[in-house]
Amino acid sequence: MEKQPRNPSVTGRARTGRRYWYVLAGQVVNGVVVTVYLSFAAARLVVAPSDLLTGVVLSLASLLSVAVYPSLFKDAIYVNREHVDWAPRWWQYVGVGIGVTFFAYLVIQTVGRDETLAPVALLFVLVAVSSVISAVYLYRRHHAVGAP
Repeated sequence: MEKQPRNPSVTGRARTGRRYWYVLAGQVVNGVVVTVYLSFAAARLVVAPSDLLTGVVLSLASLLSVAVYPSLFKDAIYVNREHVDWAPRWWQYVGVGIGVTFFAYLVIQTVGRDETLAPVALLFVLVAVSSVISAVYLYRRHHAVGAP
């Protein structure tokens, strides 16, 4: 009799792999780069927060931020199938990430008076929250699995 995995995939598919954590590592780097860029923009050293370049940078960064959650799901399923001591619950990471971003959206809509900086703030929150979620997940993954 074949041994069943502890936590099978929600979809029943075996499309998981050991390389999905690269997206999470890229998001950590993405978060650092965007934070440095926005600190320069806030100080108006190179560009202003309301410039077109800032919008383009944040839009591209937020695309990777959205891709973090499916990658986290697939990596968590992969780690669960490897029978290590750590069984990550992907829904906790995804729930916290989406919940904090939605809460920030509500705060920005209620408190935010500046219509030009509200989208910048919301996209930055999306990038920052995904980066923190990715860093926490990768830290815990490293202690359980080894690499990364």
